[in-house]
Amino acid sequence: MTQINSVARLRQLVRSYYKASDSGTDKEYEFKGRANGFIEALLMTTRITKKQIEEVIEKEHLDFFGMTREARSNSTDKTNGRFVERDWEKFDEPAYMRRPLRCRKKTATSDLEASRSLKNH
Repeated sequence: MTQINSVARLRQLVRSYYKASDSGTDKEYEFKGRANGFIEALLMTTRITKKQIEEVIEKEHLDFFGMTREARSNSTDKTNGRFVERDWEKFDEPAYMRRPLRCRKKTATSDLEASRSLKNH
């Protein structure tokens, strides 16, 4: 009976985390922490095995997102679960041309002055 209650509570915690996932809010981290803590407690009390926990998490993920965790992690567009082809044309131009250096360029005269000041000291 307690194992059934434990699994039901784990499902509830995982579902709460999935509802808040990808929001970047404090609630997301709170729900993730609660679920992780509950999982650790279950493992320490040996009421449930790691394999059973993985099965519960996988089933909840499939029910909530409509795909397995592996499929979602391979997805390029994680917000709505659809596979989207990215436009890679902007990367045809080399990075140094797309994003010029933020530092100021050293001139030959400033290099000479720096080397002279080092020799004098």
